[in-house]
Amino acid sequence: MKISLFILLSLQSYYFYEVGVALFPLVSFLIIVLLLTIRCREDILKIQTKATVHTLLFYFLLFLWSLLGLIYLNEVFNLKRLVGFTLVIIATLYAEKFFKNISTFKLIKTYLTIHLCFFYIQIILYYSTGIFLDYITHITGETQRVLSVSFDHPVFGHLIRPSGLFIEPGTYATFIAPFVALFSKWRGRTRKSSFIFWCGLISLFISSSVFGILFGLIILISLKSISLKFKIISLTPLVAYIAPYMYYRFIHKIQFGGDNGIGIREGRFINAGEYIFTNANGFLFGIKNLLSLNPHTPYIMSDNDVGLLFYLTTSIGVFPSIFLVFLLFIMLKRVGYEAKISLLLVLLSKHSIFTLFFPFMIVLILSNHRRPHEMPVYKKPMNVSGSSTEFNQPKLKST
Repeated sequence: MKISLFILLSLQSYYFYEVGVALFPLVSFLIIVLLLTIRCREDILKIQTKATVHTLLFYFLLFLWSLLGLIYLNEVFNLKRLVGFTLVIIATLYAEKFFKNISTFKLIKTYLTIHLCFFYIQIILYYSTGIFLDYITHITGETQRVLSVSFDHPVFGHLIRPSGLFIEPGTYATFIAPFVALFSKWRGRTRKSSFIFWCGLISLFISSSVFGILFGLIILISLKSISLKFKIISLTPLVAYIAPYMYYRFIHKIQFGGDNGIGIREGRFINAGEYIFTNANGFLFGIKNLLSLNPHTPYIMSDNDVGLLFYLTTSIGVFPSIFLVFLLFIMLKRVGYEAKISLLLVLLSKHSIFTLFFPFMIVLILSNHRRPHEMPVYKKPMNVSGSSTEFNQPKLKST
């Protein structure tokens, strides 16, 4: 049940604009709060791990600096953002109890397996039958942005950029890549875990998202036990698949004055940079205060479409964002190598710090070093903790 709730938390693309909420993550979070409150009634506010302390510190510093900027710049306070901060702080407190006595290996393996199944079903069905399976439009009314309107692949014909259970390929890469990076520590344990890892890595390239390709390259390059020759061989068919679309999007479109998506992001960088580095208030407090929805410039910023690191810089200023990122990596001193890569991908991704999924993910990443026992060398099927007892599992023994 825990794993199912975690997967539901990730379904941020099922957003209902009529009520202004992603319904599945909210329902999942409320169930988690209810069940854990009943089970851990007296200890629910007791903090027992550094991962929770560090995540709370991250949010509290964001809140305090935003509040200081709000007062200094005399801006209008936005109640919605206060509610957002409150929810993610509560989520951080519950994340610690949620991951207690659960197998991280099984959690990530199941998470990836479910999302990858929907991803590959979508692409196989389209290329074999021509039927586009939209997982979102019949539920929220919003159509997935996965079909290329004007590009035909020289081999596969009309291109699909599959996104699984997410609204578009960049969002898919955002929610999948950090877990592929974390799961790389188990890729050699069993044939099944190796298969899941490589399917996840390949899916990032097949998505034809700039984010996905970048994340896939970072993960592939970071793999320590694989030779450079094997990495190059692995990349060859993937490059052959995505190269025609990349050429069309970044060369052909520019030549004929089309929009390739980069121009919009470049405009955001330029507008943000001009304000931040020519205005003392912008340098110290950013463009759009996290406690106010009114940007300081007439240029409307997309919250995190350019990346989380860029979003933090434009929201709280240059020095505070550098300090927070430095703080996050200080927290990673004792975690695994894969967790460091995973956090890097999160900072480069389109994640929002105000989704209920984000604090759970950060606590999991920062806790990665605490669970080296979860999948020892595989000889035969083992009773890995986290199988079916959900909220009343016995504690795992470390090896």
